[in-house]
Amino acid sequence: PTSRRICGQTFRRSYDLSRHQSIHMKNRPFCYCNQCGKKFTRMDALRRHE
Repeated sequence: PTSRRICGQTFRRSYDLSRHQSIHMKNRPFCYCNQCGKKFTRMDALRRHE
């Protein structure tokens, strides 16, 4: 498994690790729901919400 020292989570795929690392960025980009204004760090989470 691939791991990251910041939070201790481990991931089997390097893609999952790189996707997860974005939550630790100080100025990470957000996606906003046009209906309620809720913010998401990942587009797939916004699409699921919609």
